[in-house]
Amino acid sequence: MTYLVQNGKIFDPKRKPVEGYQCVVKEKSVVVMGPGKQESELLLIKEKGTAP
Repeated sequence: MTYLVQNGKIFDPKRKPVEGYQCVVKEKSVVVMGPGKQESELLLIKEKGTAP
């Protein structure tokens, strides 16, 4: 499944906001913050053939 991150909000595949979660997009990762002070950092990878 693909989720969209925009303006600190997370949207599900049907473009509905995922309540209770926020995110911060960094240069090489995305930090997802959830209820109960949960925090996960997702590392981004660059695909071959994409612009720098």
